[in-house]
Amino acid sequence: MGLVFFIAFVIGIIFLAFHKDRSISFSWPEIGMGIAIGIPNFYTSIFLIEALERMNGGIVYSSVNLLTVLGGTLLGITRWQDKLTGIQWIGIIISIAAIVLLL
Repeated sequence: MGLVFFIAFVIGIIFLAFHKDRSISFSWPEIGMGIAIGIPNFYTSIFLIEALERMNGGIVYSSVNLLTVLGGTLLGITRWQDKLTGIQWIGIIISIAAIVLLL
């Protein structure tokens, strides 16, 4: 898994090195946020592989998708103060219900 993430990092660096628009830059908070998101993402992948060895794939994928929907929503609300509309809340509730029904 580490090799996959390292290759993605190298491809990203190569892309930035050869990109024609040299105005692309990153601030330290953006780099920190990338690391803060990347580390849990890496361990989520490891958890997924370990869980698939021990449990039914339908349960594992449904659980991971449910946590992704909930985590993304909570992160958006708490970190970026997203204001969700009624239709967005309905969509989130329907997607959570659909994932739970798959269990």
